[in-house]
Amino acid sequence: MMQSILSFSLKELCAKLRTREISCEELCRFYLERIEKYGMRNALNCVFAVNPKALDEARELDKRGPEGFPLYGLCVLLKDNIDVAGMTTTAGSVALEDNIADVDAPAVRILREKGAVILGKTNMTEFANFLTPGMPGGFSSLGGQVVNAYDKNHTPSGSSSGSAVAMSARLCSFAVGTDTSFSVVACAMDNGVVGFKPPVGTISTEGVIPITSYLDEIGFFTRDMVDMGFLTEQLGITTRIEADEKQNMTTSGETVQMQESSLQRALAVWTINQEFVSEEQMERYEKLFARMREDGWSFTEQPGRNTMKLQEIGLRRMSKEIRDYLETHKGSSAGKMTPEKILEKYRENPAKYSPYGTEFMDKSLAYEYELENEQKVLEIRAEMSREHELLTEELSGFDCCVMTGPTCIMHYAGLSSLSVPFAVASEDGLPRSIILFGPDMRKLLSVGAEIERYGDEIPMPKIGE
Repeated sequence: MMQSILSFSLKELCAKLRTREISCEELCRFYLERIEKYGMRNALNCVFAVNPKALDEARELDKRGPEGFPLYGLCVLLKDNIDVAGMTTTAGSVALEDNIADVDAPAVRILREKGAVILGKTNMTEFANFLTPGMPGGFSSLGGQVVNAYDKNHTPSGSSSGSAVAMSARLCSFAVGTDTSFSVVACAMDNGVVGFKPPVGTISTEGVIPITSYLDEIGFFTRDMVDMGFLTEQLGITTRIEADEKQNMTTSGETVQMQESSLQRALAVWTINQEFVSEEQMERYEKLFARMREDGWSFTEQPGRNTMKLQEIGLRRMSKEIRDYLETHKGSSAGKMTPEKILEKYRENPAKYSPYGTEFMDKSLAYEYELENEQKVLEIRAEMSREHELLTEELSGFDCCVMTGPTCIMHYAGLSSLSVPFAVASEDGLPRSIILFGPDMRKLLSVGAEIERYGDEIPMPKIGE
């Protein structure tokens, strides 16, 4: 029974937990044993730390029973920039290795209230890949290098690398990351799993070491779209507070179920930057589109656009927002940390602590003290708002948009995005994915489920079984 856990959907696993075919403790222990075998530094190095209370939490759920817990007993790993009470929150930095969280981040509190067991923390690209340009995906001064479960020589991507690899290797029921620009969807793309980033503002990012709250959002990894559909429904992500579609998961009050819009079976295809995409990947897109056209789907090419302002707003906000985060952690053993002290730590031993440099953090600190910084931020924020309105209008006649060439415009505009594996590449045997984005979460998830149905079966990585 226990080994067959790897074949169960989240819904099936929940059902077996509810009927006591599997106990919460047994499931937790199963994952902890897999983490010990495959997740630590001697293997994939995707797990930074195990929650020492995980088994106790699982036993307590067994005592209480499943009533009122829609995610009863499911076990989750979280990116190590998200606060879990009693555990360190490091963002992969040696400067924050003693930053012990006093309380759970609101999103973690909700996971517990829904019945999930916190297994531990995952490694990540340091400071969410915003410490310096050129840092390898999955590398951090504290955690080391995360390894792709399909191919150790292939990138695990960044910055939610550990969470994506842990999901790929089935070290948890589902995994949580954060996404500022592609940190969930790109990691999912390179690790053969589904990654979903809701619209910015959907889930509280309080208790998350930030780049900027204007762009940051918590996202999720599951093995497939069936599981992602189940997870988002149980978490209430695809519900809304009446008259306010931007309330977060911590808001209390009566929720109403969004009416699922019937799909128009019409997709926009953004062609910007296709020259940076391999011929093999473009051929895979065309084969997928051809299969879907046979069933009445339409694909309308649009030139699309990109922006360079996303990096600028991150640089202009990160130092200030990290300072604000650290000031709320006065009770942790990290003491009175600041961006200046973080940089001082790196300068103690640059070759060891910051081998790729600290360019972004240096620039962000300089921006924080620039007199015109706040005005520049306001100007960019106004542009982001205009882009959100423009994109929403442009995509109103479509279910969502397919990204065929690299663009970060959806993140700049705060729209939801989704990465779905749909093919296995003949040239290297690795999964390949497609990235979708749009203003309507339900349509986006529904289209993702359809694409999965038209795609190839994605095998698990071979990691020793």
